[in-house]
Amino acid sequence: MWFLFLKPMNHFTRMGVKQSTPWPIVGDLWTNIFWQMSLLETIEFSYNMFPGVRYSGFYQFSIPTLIIKDPELLKQLTIRDFDHFTDHRTLIDADVDPLWAGHLFALTGRKWKDMRATLSGSFSSSKIKNLFNLMNGAAENFVTFFLNKNEKLIVLEMRDTFSRFANDIIATTAFGIEVDSLKSPNNPFHLLGKRITDYSSLVKRLRFFAILIMPKLTKVSSQF
Repeated sequence: MWFLFLKPMNHFTRMGVKQSTPWPIVGDLWTNIFWQMSLLETIEFSYNMFPGVRYSGFYQFSIPTLIIKDPELLKQLTIRDFDHFTDHRTLIDADVDPLWAGHLFALTGRKWKDMRATLSGSFSSSKIKNLFNLMNGAAENFVTFFLNKNEKLIVLEMRDTFSRFANDIIATTAFGIEVDSLKSPNNPFHLLGKRITDYSSLVKRLRFFAILIMPKLTKVSSQF
């Protein structure tokens, strides 16, 4: 038990790197798991914990993660020494969720290089101009929806409103589907996207964290 859950939490201390006092198993993500902070607030809190240092330690569950704070060091890792830092950490095994594991940020090695080469053509200057026109159309629909209300004061829930706006942009730029999630709030594309990204329930959170912490076990259990 000590070797599995407690020893990894001293990784940065043994390396002489400043770190917080992480919780067993959940590491520095306990504030997010127990709804004390959002994930962004948790990362920001950890980033600002040790002012003046070039880097500090952070734990994603029991996985040591280095927070780079020095711009020059960050430039060295992402440009000059990029060949040594090409792969992202594999979050979900392809056998557990092949759809999630197939996107660019989840791929590694040769598969990542092949996918990056395939997608590079989609970001030429002409393609980006076309994407801008599509995004501009979604923005015009967004503005027109509220102008048509003809009200001096409009009360809205910002998270839901902008998630619908982002949904429309993703639909038109990535899938070639034109939707207006403000005018048609129950359109299938938005509802499915909301369902996929909704981790508000405890069961979904535990399932997601189980995949991250125990990928081999969840891989076996998914076969039953």
